[in-house]
Amino acid sequence: MSPNNETGSSAILMVLLLLLSGTSMLVGLSSHLTTEHRWGMQEKRAIAHFVGAQSAMSWGMWQRWQLQQQWQCQTEASSALRACLIQTQGSEVLLAAFLAEGPASSWLIHWRWGTLKHGKFIASDHGWLDYCPLGDKAHCNLA
Repeated sequence: MSPNNETGSSAILMVLLLLLSGTSMLVGLSSHLTTEHRWGMQEKRAIAHFVGAQSAMSWGMWQRWQLQQQWQCQTEASSALRACLIQTQGSEVLLAAFLAEGPASSWLIHWRWGTLKHGKFIASDHGWLDYCPLGDKAHCNLA
């Protein structure tokens, strides 16, 4: 064999090695981007549910309500905002509000203590809650 016939094999080997490492890096990057995209979509849904619950709370505070010791709910037809109110003790009421989209297990519910005055909800100054305060969790089911 002459030396001129063997010079291309190392160059081909180097190109194949570069292609293999480049492909490996692209597969890793694709996997990372897929994970980040999934995380971003979950974050987007969480923000939408939070903003929806805030909107439902504002909307529910302007609705007319009656004193009842069972949940009464109202839904804003065009946007799936839902607000529910229950009388707990005396004239104290609890307003729950959420965006009624998707399965009930994915709803983010905002809770607010208050009172009713002439059918209008009057919020307590420090009445915000992150959880249902009712002792019996069956009373927290708004589905």
